[in-house]
Amino acid sequence: MELVRHLEAVARTRYKAAAGGHPDVIRAQVELGKLEDRLKSLRELRAPLASRLNALLDRPTGAPLPWPKEQPANARLAEKDAAVVEDLRRSNPDLAAMALEIERAQKAVRLARHRYLPDFTLGIDWILTDDPEGPLPAEDRGKDPVAVGIGITLPLWFGKHRAAGREARARLAGAQLARRDRENLLLARVKRVLYEVRDAERKIELYGETLVPKAEQGLKATETAFRAGKVDFLDLISAQRMLLEFQLSHKRAASRHAQRVAELEMLTGQEVKLGLPAKDSNKAKGTGDSDGKGDER
Repeated sequence: MELVRHLEAVARTRYKAAAGGHPDVIRAQVELGKLEDRLKSLRELRAPLASRLNALLDRPTGAPLPWPKEQPANARLAEKDAAVVEDLRRSNPDLAAMALEIERAQKAVRLARHRYLPDFTLGIDWILTDDPEGPLPAEDRGKDPVAVGIGITLPLWFGKHRAAGREARARLAGAQLARRDRENLLLARVKRVLYEVRDAERKIELYGETLVPKAEQGLKATETAFRAGKVDFLDLISAQRMLLEFQLSHKRAASRHAQRVAELEMLTGQEVKLGLPAKDSNKAKGTGDSDGKGDER
């Protein structure tokens, strides 16, 4: 909007100097009105989006939400794809839960095997005989006898035990296959997300380092040509729109990158490390001397 206001001022200056027509001023005002309407729609969209996020967080729909902090546009995924896949296998909550289900099924199989073995019981009973009103003679009272019993239960229902064993092994096989299927689906999903992360990083670099600077240069050249009366005002508006679209595409790529990184954290169950590209990291390292003081020029 600041840029279009500037272009409108340029058109007004040319109109006052009789070097341009009044329609150029009208076109700039129309473009400014469209941008103001777009900005108003985006501001009004914030309230329903905040309500949706509050609902996901189990908060009152009208609870205030701070405006999110913007992460550096040049942030990159610091981990290799193979490391992310390994984190998925090791820390994914779904796979961890299914691993415990497999462990439970394995114990059920071992328990089913034990049903074929005899079950021994050993018991000790102590009988009190010092009750004065009891049926025992007086000379036998106080001589508390101790009874020891030994029992054995034989597994006679072999068909029932074999069926229980087959059921336990089938449950174990089902749990193992379910975990393998879930792991395969998660691996396919994480590879898709990794592709989208790398694609967003490529677009961030493309728009931030090439297309946006080129569009800015193109707009300046078009404005110079417009001041000199060599191009039409529509060419100036077209150059402004191209710059705006490239800037928005740059921000959208950064937004998609942040969303896909968050999805990786959900899949791996842990924080994903971000870093700077090699060239940006080298620039950051080269900003100071060995004694920690900046290079003054």
